[in-house]
Amino acid sequence: FVVHGLTTGETYVFRVQAINELGLSDESQESSPLSVQAALKMPSSPYDIALLHCDGSSMIVNWKHPKHSGGAKVTEYYVDKREVSHHSWRETHIPAVKERIFKVENLKSGAVYEFQVYAASLAGVGNPSEPSAPFVCQAWTFPEPGPTYDLTFCEIRNDSVVLEWLAPLYTGSSAISGYTVEMSKKGSDTWTTVNETAVRHRYVKVTQLEEGESYAFRVRAQNADGVGNHSMASDSVCAKALEGIQEVQCGVDAETGDIYLSFESCEMSEDSSFIWKKSYEEITDFSKGIVIKTEGNCSKLIFKNPDKDDVGTFSVAVSHTNNVSSSYRIGSEELEKMLAQSYDIRHPIIPLKTELSYKILERGRMRFWLQAESISSAVTYKFFKNDEELVSSEQHKMSHDVATGIIEMVQDHFTEQSEGTYTVQIQDGKGKNQSTLVLIGDAFKAALAEADFQRREYIRVKEGITESEE
Repeated sequence: FVVHGLTTGETYVFRVQAINELGLSDESQESSPLSVQAALKMPSSPYDIALLHCDGSSMIVNWKHPKHSGGAKVTEYYVDKREVSHHSWRETHIPAVKERIFKVENLKSGAVYEFQVYAASLAGVGNPSEPSAPFVCQAWTFPEPGPTYDLTFCEIRNDSVVLEWLAPLYTGSSAISGYTVEMSKKGSDTWTTVNETAVRHRYVKVTQLEEGESYAFRVRAQNADGVGNHSMASDSVCAKALEGIQEVQCGVDAETGDIYLSFESCEMSEDSSFIWKKSYEEITDFSKGIVIKTEGNCSKLIFKNPDKDDVGTFSVAVSHTNNVSSSYRIGSEELEKMLAQSYDIRHPIIPLKTELSYKILERGRMRFWLQAESISSAVTYKFFKNDEELVSSEQHKMSHDVATGIIEMVQDHFTEQSEGTYTVQIQDGKGKNQSTLVLIGDAFKAALAEADFQRREYIRVKEGITESEE
């Protein structure tokens, strides 16, 4: 029985009753839950078959993904070949090819070949592509590079687009030194150069596009011997930003001090994932402490141990969406400011009202003290003389007052052996600070003289009182 009026994507259960002239039977057991899926179709044909390399007995060919998958993921490809002088096609490989590139071997040197490609999915094998251009099986020995391939787009905006590509498989007689991008407006046969100076990386951000207009691109590689043939032209791309698209945000976490990049996707599917890249190369090395955290439609790239090597362009793309992508360039000056901010958060400073000072008390005792803006009951501190820690004792009485923020140490005997550099180190939670007082030379002599005076005065006054009493 065919059930009509169901909704694609919804899940249903069914049960059945029998009927005769006496009435209805009891209901059957419920079926297992059944999900209603759209009917799958076979994928459309691959297209734009390109020759990437030839050594005289084999050819490496590449092609573009079908424009329509038919509702199921394209998982395999089949490549056929034929000599131009023949009419029949022959399979070139078993089993199927998983990638959109294949090396066809055992070819005749000097012969001319054509290729066609089929795409396959769960729905079956689609129709073959149009035959490729005729390719002569002749070893490439020219000094210039071969063609680039796999031109793709990301970060499509109203006036710009980022173009990426893969390096030639044939480099020529010398190393590739750069790439030149050409552009053609839809409906025009004219190609104009986008970058007058060749770029060494394999991406270019093309700007100053007209909103709503479509453009095609192609790329040439060059080396010391010249400029190679251009790539197969890209599909056309319309300079129109996806509605609701957002940009990557950069900041410093106020609690952890981590520098981060965050992105919220305006579009997601069940199979979507966030792909983060640096210089448009996927990030796979996490040994430096880079962490990617994704929750729902938001993803963060977190730098646990940021340094100057993190200057550069970072980008993110969301798979299985309508080209949701964005990027952010971290400049050296911005990174320096964020590193300072990160350090301050990770190593906060306890603000001080006064630095470490001294005061001579009665009997010539020495009071070392400072006052913080505020301290908690959990505060800890250490006093040092000439880098040697002083232990709280009858000789060195240490205390603090949470209400006033004062931390102090009273030294009972201030003598000629007391000359030196005094330091107090404070820690309160994550906050730290220290202050130093130098009592050397004339400064020490003045302090010692005052301490001696106060000690003598105390003795004199005490003795005077004793004599009067007697």
